[in-house]
Amino acid sequence: GVSIGGGIGSISDILDASQLIAENRLRRLSPFFIPKILINMASGHVSMKYGFQV
Repeated sequence: GVSIGGGIGSISDILDASQLIAENRLRRLSPFFIPKILINMASGHVSMKYGFQV
């Protein structure tokens, strides 16, 4: 496995966005929303490049 230090984006942002979408008060998310919550993307790229598995 691969571990690269980082922390998940704001949980409150994720919850707020899900509530707004569920209540049909939000039509689209910011283009920066997904990269902000995908903090494990770096370790995923390293593991795919070098073929690491669990």
